[in-house]
Amino acid sequence: GGRVSTFLATHPKNAKGFRAWCRDMDARHEENEKWFYDAAAEKMLKDVPCHAEFFKWAQWHNNAFKSYERHGLAVHVVHYADYYSKMDEVVKGLLEFLGRNKALRDPPPFKSVKFDGFYKKEE
Repeated sequence: GGRVSTFLATHPKNAKGFRAWCRDMDARHEENEKWFYDAAAEKMLKDVPCHAEFFKWAQWHNNAFKSYERHGLAVHVVHYADYYSKMDEVVKGLLEFLGRNKALRDPPPFKSVKFDGFYKKEE
């Protein structure tokens, strides 16, 4: 449709589009973010594109780890790169953790996405 086409014209599905979307999000939420960050966090995040999204992503993972530690829950960590490079091993470990048997069908092929250029090393 029209809105999607217009958006994709200025925000293509690549590093350039990602940075354009980040500029939009960073500008849109700049004033509200001051309520969430202390001075040290604000200084550290100010030059990171999509810093609010990056912060939320890190907080989600931090809170997930705190939750399982606090409640004594079992956890099984799967790393994105391992799922791509060692899929059979990762699936086997996950099924063992869940106490499940292997499905009759193999999972669909995993499509790894490269994010080179989305962030610069200094960011």
